[in-house]
Amino acid sequence: MSERVSRYRAVVATGSASLAIAMGIGRFAFTPIMPMMLRDGVLDLGTTGRLATANYIGYLAGRCSR
Repeated sequence: MSERVSRYRAVVATGSASLAIAMGIGRFAFTPIMPMMLRDGVLDLGTTGRLATANYIGYLAGRCSR
């Protein structure tokens, strides 16, 4: 295997791991603290609705691109 292919694989593996970590944080860390963020005024219901809509559009786009 050439050095160039090894580098590409390393970049792909690093990018995939970074994406998995970011998605895990977003999905499993922010969801439980959302009620506190609403209570403290960091977010309002309209903003959370837009965030949820963007999230579902992302899922839909990912499903349709297969």
